[in-house]
Amino acid sequence: MAMSPRLRRTSQVETEETAYVKDRNYYGILIEGILFFIASNISLPATVLTAFARELGASPVIIGITPSLLTIGWLLPQLLSASYVERLERRKPYILLMSGIHRSSWLFLAAVVFIFRGVEAALMLWIFLGIIFASSLFDGMSAAAWTDFVARVIPNNRRGSLFATRAFVSGFLGLGAGWLSSKVLATGSFPTNFALLFLLSFFFYGCSWVTFAFATKEPPAKKSPLAGGFITYWQNVPRIFRSDRRFLSFIIAMTLLTLGTMALAFFTVAGLERLDLPTSYAGHFTILMTAGQILATTFCGQLADRYGHKVNFILSALACGTAVTLPLFPASLNLYRAAFLFLGASMAFTGVSRLAIVMEYAPETMRATYAGILNTWLAPITLLAPAIGGSLAGAFGYNATFIGALAANVLALLWLVFLVQDPRKAQQREVNG
Repeated sequence: MAMSPRLRRTSQVETEETAYVKDRNYYGILIEGILFFIASNISLPATVLTAFARELGASPVIIGITPSLLTIGWLLPQLLSASYVERLERRKPYILLMSGIHRSSWLFLAAVVFIFRGVEAALMLWIFLGIIFASSLFDGMSAAAWTDFVARVIPNNRRGSLFATRAFVSGFLGLGAGWLSSKVLATGSFPTNFALLFLLSFFFYGCSWVTFAFATKEPPAKKSPLAGGFITYWQNVPRIFRSDRRFLSFIIAMTLLTLGTMALAFFTVAGLERLDLPTSYAGHFTILMTAGQILATTFCGQLADRYGHKVNFILSALACGTAVTLPLFPASLNLYRAAFLFLGASMAFTGVSRLAIVMEYAPETMRATYAGILNTWLAPITLLAPAIGGSLAGAFGYNATFIGALAANVLALLWLVFLVQDPRKAQQREVNG
């Protein structure tokens, strides 16, 4: 039976409206992410935050843990929040609440550092660590819901390009953020210069929040089969490990890659000390790391969309392994510059594909749970890695930390190549076979 003209017009309007909503969500998430990354680059954990901790007299172990506190806080609550998120009909209000608290905490941090700038350094150090950890906890509470939101509004074949474009554009703008950081640190007095950086981060975090609030539209969510209740949910989570061996193998690979970052906090500190550079040079290292991210994002999104996300994790292990090898040679500014380029590339490869590959491993109704399992598992590993790195640095020097990180990256590379299955290719084989 032929469709009536009225029905054809209605269908066409619905198709155009659906396309508009998809594009609106794509560009809304794109712009939101760019603003978020600018804020992060202004107060980059691996450079600016470690430099702040160093100025406050932190030990090598505390310096090593400082950037990881943000990662741990982001990872730790995700499985707990997933059990609640998957019972929600709408995720967006929850995301806005949790992320809003996270954004506001950077304003609080700036105010505390400025108002109490005369307080004893040791006390300020612990206040600083407490605030950034609490901030990251609220960011992590929104992460599983945000992952599921993105998976529902962005098609599988556009996720790689979305995350890569976010990283690419924000990388270019991040160069300006790194330059701004170095200028503020060089011209301002301590700790007012750091307080200003934290305030600038709050501004861009706030713009990111507003963009997500007004530029995205949420579709209805399907209920997870594990979402019957808190106790039932937690009783069923272990079954995922037993039934999904491919995902378990990927978790092991991510564990090794995370251990391979044990030297992350010590690139800046070792470079400043070995080359006798001023603290303001941390901003230059930020620029180099961002440049490495930009170079990697020019191709890693298309690479993942075409060949699967596993290839990006292999490249990440190679890049990070190269980065930790370079400081083992006699100290040279050019070697450290190259190390930060490779380090930035490694972070880009992982950043583009980490959430996207989890979306492919997970069944449609369990994406928040899969993201929560991976990230909650990695939380203690993320704390353990810099603690090991700091202990090695304190006992044997920075080179011991770089050697330990190199060993972990080599193991990660071998595991990825021989034991991890790309979920997209595995699904294609199952369909064809």
